[in-house]
Amino acid sequence: MKTIDLHGTKHEEAENRLIEFVVFNEPPFRIVTGNSAKMKEIVQKVVDKYEYYCYAESVHNQGSVIVTEKEW
Repeated sequence: MKTIDLHGTKHEEAENRLIEFVVFNEPPFRIVTGNSAKMKEIVQKVVDKYEYYCYAESVHNQGSVIVTEKEW
């Protein structure tokens, strides 16, 4: 599964990096956010913009989300 790791990415740069990744990759894919609430907000904003759905990879790993297409 394609993955983008946003660890070490400044919040100001994260949205642009993420948009570029989303545009060139089809779901499902993984986004590693770490535990930053701000980074998770940025990820959710981009995921919503492209009308995708995301969920925590597991209950033990809340710092990584899986992005899929929405089921209508």
